[in-house]
Amino acid sequence: MTEDQAAAMGKQEGVARVVKDKRVSMDDGMPTSGGSGRRLSESSLSSNVNPITSSVWSSQVRPPKKRDLTDTSPEFIGLTAPAGPWARGYDGEGVVIGVIDSGLWPEHPSFADNGTYPSLDGFVPNSDSLPCEFGNTAHNADDSRFTCNNKLLGARLVMDVFRRITKGFGSDQFDSARDDFGHGTHTASTAAGNRDASSSSSIS
Repeated sequence: MTEDQAAAMGKQEGVARVVKDKRVSMDDGMPTSGGSGRRLSESSLSSNVNPITSSVWSSQVRPPKKRDLTDTSPEFIGLTAPAGPWARGYDGEGVVIGVIDSGLWPEHPSFADNGTYPSLDGFVPNSDSLPCEFGNTAHNADDSRFTCNNKLLGARLVMDVFRRITKGFGSDQFDSARDDFGHGTHTASTAAGNRDASSSSSIS
């Protein structure tokens, strides 16, 4: 990309700014105009890039990093340390969290009300103050009705922009706050899910 092209792109609606490339990775075997491959050194790569590119790195195969499983997250962020938040009584009880995402699956055990959660002052689940927008069976018969409770206080369908862009929902999707993608259920249960709830996965 030339400087002029970058400037033109930066003037397009919705583009905040165009910045110089920080890294360009090129395969060792790079086809030439004649169709044959040739090996490029680091120095020759640097001399063959556009002025807008600030640096070039040759391709490398790096070993995969060792990553902790998600069930070790409390230890990783220090919650279980001897003088950590849990030991000092900060366990998240009484905190109300709002998540804007792809919806959620209300029957997930992470959102089950075991009867110990107090009501939220000034709000009544399944009312205008706390709508519980599940169960649009007219659109999808699998969208079961659900009554919100003192754990899952409410859920709204916030999809106006999505409707305008996609011209509606497919018959296999839910026209409600029910999550048919999984991301919202994951993030909401991570942030505010019940402790020791069983996890589940689906591979298709």
